[in-house]
Amino acid sequence: EEAGGRYAEGIAKVLAATGGSRVVLAVEPEPGLMIQTAGEYMAFKKKYFADEPRVKMNCDVGHLFCVGDDPVEVIRGMAQEIAHVHVEDIGKNRVHQHLTPGRGVMDFSGIFAALEAVKYSGWTTVELYPYETTAAGVAKDAWKYLRPMI
Repeated sequence: EEAGGRYAEGIAKVLAATGGSRVVLAVEPEPGLMIQTAGEYMAFKKKYFADEPRVKMNCDVGHLFCVGDDPVEVIRGMAQEIAHVHVEDIGKNRVHQHLTPGRGVMDFSGIFAALEAVKYSGWTTVELYPYETTAAGVAKDAWKYLRPMI
């Protein structure tokens, strides 16, 4: 409860500092942290920012998969909350270890079909942080795998 209140206070300060701008603050559910699931994000948003359109969710499909959420269902059910989409693959064991798209079990065709169905028009990016030394090659491999589904 205390951590949620402090987090909300910090977000409120940033919103105030951005004034009337269109800056969106995207909360990303992350395995092992205070907000892990899409449901926990929504509970946080409703409690602290129910009337604030600039607080949205960064929809990291791999993170959702790791915590047992179905990314396709989240996209279809929470489209209005999605500010940005992160993609990476995750293994069958659902352990939070980012893999190059195509090397795990994520349903990317379903994910991209859901994004299209809800008319998502924002950015979708591949997370490359575990691949600092091979990022260019991993990005090329990810594009080659994902392009037919986009």
